[in-house]
Amino acid sequence: MPDVNPAPRKRQPFGQHPEDDTGTPRYGVGASRETLADIIQSAHEFIGIAGPDWRPVFVNEAGQRMVGLHGMEDVRRTHVLDFFSEDDQPYVRDTLLPTIMREGRWAGERELCLRHFETGALIPVLWDAFRLDDPRTGEPVGAATVTRDITERKRAEEQLQAAHERIRDVLDSITDDVAAVDDAWRFTYVNDRALARFSRETDRPLSRHDVLGEVAWDVFPDLVGSPFYDGVVHARHRGRTTEFEAYFPHSRQWLAVRAYPSRTGLIIYARDITDRKAAEYEVRRRALHQAVIARIGQRALEGATVPQLMTEAVGAVARTLDVAFVLLAEQASDGHLLVRAGHGWQGPLNDGYLSPARLADTQCGVTLRTGAPVISDDTLSDTRFRAIGTLHRHHVASSATVLLPGRHQPFGVLGVWSTTHRHFQPDEVAFLEAMAQVLATAVQNARIEHHARDRRTFERQTFAHHLADEALSELTHAQSLATDLSRSQRKADAQDHRAHPEALTGSLTTLRRRIESVVHDLHAADAEDAPLHELLRRAVEAQRRLAPDMAIDLLIGEEIPSRPLGQTGRQLSWIITEAIANARRHSAADHVRTSVSVTRNHLVVEVTDNGRGFRAETAPRHSAAGLATARERAQGIGGELHLVSTPGSGTSVRIVVPLPSVPARLSSPTRVLLVDDHTMVREAVATALAKEPDLTVAGQAHSLAHARELLADTDVAVIARGLPDGYGGDLITELRAINPHAKALILTASLDRPTLAQAIESGAAGVLDKTAPLHEIISALRQLRTGQALLPAHEVIDLLRYAAHNRERAQEEGRLFEQLTAREREVLQALAEGLDSAQTAARLHISIRTERNHRTNILAKLQVHSQMQALLLALRHGTVRLGAVRPIM
Repeated sequence: MPDVNPAPRKRQPFGQHPEDDTGTPRYGVGASRETLADIIQSAHEFIGIAGPDWRPVFVNEAGQRMVGLHGMEDVRRTHVLDFFSEDDQPYVRDTLLPTIMREGRWAGERELCLRHFETGALIPVLWDAFRLDDPRTGEPVGAATVTRDITERKRAEEQLQAAHERIRDVLDSITDDVAAVDDAWRFTYVNDRALARFSRETDRPLSRHDVLGEVAWDVFPDLVGSPFYDGVVHARHRGRTTEFEAYFPHSRQWLAVRAYPSRTGLIIYARDITDRKAAEYEVRRRALHQAVIARIGQRALEGATVPQLMTEAVGAVARTLDVAFVLLAEQASDGHLLVRAGHGWQGPLNDGYLSPARLADTQCGVTLRTGAPVISDDTLSDTRFRAIGTLHRHHVASSATVLLPGRHQPFGVLGVWSTTHRHFQPDEVAFLEAMAQVLATAVQNARIEHHARDRRTFERQTFAHHLADEALSELTHAQSLATDLSRSQRKADAQDHRAHPEALTGSLTTLRRRIESVVHDLHAADAEDAPLHELLRRAVEAQRRLAPDMAIDLLIGEEIPSRPLGQTGRQLSWIITEAIANARRHSAADHVRTSVSVTRNHLVVEVTDNGRGFRAETAPRHSAAGLATARERAQGIGGELHLVSTPGSGTSVRIVVPLPSVPARLSSPTRVLLVDDHTMVREAVATALAKEPDLTVAGQAHSLAHARELLADTDVAVIARGLPDGYGGDLITELRAINPHAKALILTASLDRPTLAQAIESGAAGVLDKTAPLHEIISALRQLRTGQALLPAHEVIDLLRYAAHNRERAQEEGRLFEQLTAREREVLQALAEGLDSAQTAARLHISIRTERNHRTNILAKLQVHSQMQALLLALRHGTVRLGAVRPIM
């Protein structure tokens, strides 16, 4: 085999062949030398010939240009190994050249790189070489090569490979599960997230080797016929993008699926929406709870009796919470627990009651004792209380009990029990408490109505007693006098005739006063809505007429409001009348003093007499009953009544009630504050209000700071949503702090749902479009001032829920952005400024690959699928600002 190492030799020019001893050339060519030379020189590939010592004897012009040689002299000074890169030279020397000499050819089994002699640049080539043999002897005399430069092809391949890598990076960075199938439903691609989900669904670890090439329905046979199966098959048959939601029972997860048909099959994106579906279910469940509570409340308003409400309530609770048993029990005054309504129980429940001794350590007893809900996931084995036999017989598993509140002591307990183990959620317990509150209110109202009926009965009996004891006795006396007068007239006794008419007149006068007293008592509670001092003056005057010999004083402090106090004034008038009447009838007093004053926003009324007084245990029956009625009336207006009586020193009745707040001054013009940074808008509204006698402009402001100086004299504020120094709704809290009865109306250029929700949450009573006609604004102001709502209650509730949802979403987004590193925030800002990867990398002095990794991490941390989504989320959160691309230094 010829030596492949370089060795000096005498060179011959191309075309001049070595000759043997007879002068005959050792090898020839099939065509003339000139024709062959033309063909070789015109070729675009590298064509070269080397002698048996592997030194080049010829390289065409294209080959010389490829490797940076200039003429044959440069070529002849080289060795074949010099043409190859340093990394390829050992392989060429030890394997490639010997193979050519041994087997006659080497046809590009391995990609090689030539070396540019001037620049050192590597040139990827396909190197095809063959051995040259002597046609007479068959001995090798050299080798030839045809080499093709594949730089462009390599560049294209690298670009294609880079594109594939970018696609893989994008697919792997997508937070969705991504999978692709061909026309035969064989998997052709799955990303890491999809592979992880496949493993969870099959309960075994899967690799791409286990999945790729397999038919999807062989991997997941349980999905055949499922909503997911129907959805992707439908997308495939339609040939159009299809979006749907599917539930996967095995993993108990919901997925939002998008199926994109392609030329080769189907690409499927799936995103976990389990949390969203759970939130939607939670909203629906809470809405159901509210609807059930509202229905029971409506039934109470419609006049349903308490037993009817209780029966309906336990049935509604059982259906709503999906429980087997419900109990509603009342705690009697002796401590027994009496069953008032139940659902699902078989047979009597402990004969309808629990004694105090048996009740103490039960779940209901713990609820009554602590006043707090008691929730148990395993009722029969819970060590906090004792499970009674009935619960064992009904095989209960979990339970929850809540208190039915009462005015002075708890009314009872509302409880639920299930036959399967579960944990009652906070919203379910809240539902039970709300139902208990509705029932407790209904019970309390029924009791109040019962007491009111008893009170009216007692008052009628008292009035009848007064008529019988006083007025009727006077009437009997008058009748006796009239009879005597008649007899005297028949006897013509002139002296008796003069005496009896005077006595008869006095008796009839006294009778008239007694009847007036009773009539006044009957109408005292229905007095007209006059100022308090006027009501008290009338009451005292009526008592003075009934007792002309008694001194009845009335002292009214200057601080007493001159306005009507409504129900408070009427009830106080009745109580004072009753107190003076009791003193007049039963105390033997000759002086009664009534004083009214104001102390710490409370009205203080005292009725004091100088009568004989009494001990509590010896109080007259009618006085004690009248005192109980008066105390109930005082409690009905939020007050308290105290009585102090000392035998021989008289009696004092003291009533303390809260001073009612000042109502809206509808008799005077409503003071309107206009807050808007557009002068034309303010002036237009002010001009319209100037024409309305019941509306007046209290002030105008162009900013929050200016408006804060004008809040004190405001009944209704009309506020622009956007002001130069902040959000207009922020003014409402300050306005309500100064004037709790003030209202606010927001004007905005947008009435979308987020805007409405933000305004209502900030305390606005209504929202109007800035372009609304002036008459609509005026109408809204009048509605607000008279206490009418501009929005239905259900819409306000929906908006408040929406605002709460937005606030929770903003908090969640804030937590996502907290995960970003400082460098990732810089990359996100560069994206907002329109910089591409190369520009961003240059600005931050990092590699492009590192920059791309940052972008991938940003998408994953923000849980979005594209850079555009990340940018929009960052803009909404205020993490980045938009700007133009800045020059790279």
